Amino acid sequence: MVIYVAQLFRFLGELFDMRIVMAPTLLTPWSKDNVTLELRPSSQDSVGELVFARYSYTCPLCNASVVLFEGGKEFPGRIVGRCRRSAREHVYSFDPARKIGRSLRETTI
Repeated sequence: MVIYVAQLFRFLGELFDMRIVMAPTLLTPWSKDNVTLELRPSSQDSVGELVFARYSYTCPLCNASVVLFEGGKEFPGRIVGRCRRSAREHVYSFDPARKIGRSLRETTI
């Protein structure tokens, strides 16, 4: 029980610090994976809100789909884009403010 409470507080801490985290599986539909949970700040027209979002783009190296994942041990504390065709090699950073990224691997074409 204590472990679950600690995980919940860590999750909420990351959400409020980073403003974006990978959504827990329990909060997402079975048919959707790689969903983020974002804390979007208030603007003139709206109050702050929690938003579930799913981002994807096309891998510039092989034209497969790239989706977001936790960075894991290799990229701790980060959300990274991984290519569906070559997830170990085609890895990209993700800037949630600008919705862009760059390769995190040395690639030569």
